[in-house]
Amino acid sequence: EVKGSLELTNSIAKTNKSAKLYYDFTTTEKTRAAYIDFGNKSIGNLKGMAMWVYGDQNGHMLKAIVKNQKGKDMTLNLADNINWNGWK
Repeated sequence: EVKGSLELTNSIAKTNKSAKLYYDFTTTEKTRAAYIDFGNKSIGNLKGMAMWVYGDQNGHMLKAIVKNQKGKDMTLNLADNINWNGWK
């Protein structure tokens, strides 16, 4: 089982609203995932999404699951390999 926690903050990167997701993938060799679930909040007619990710060269993938206008889940591959250090 992956252990993790979420911290809401306003002091990260270049925005005034941020979330820090902490996770520990060292507890198992099985396929692992960590999620932030914002529930079923509608944000209207979204035209784009932006995020800053702090990389530590861990090699993990970064994906997002969003709902389309019909309520169907869509998986977005944001990074196949977090191979950088610092904010990107």
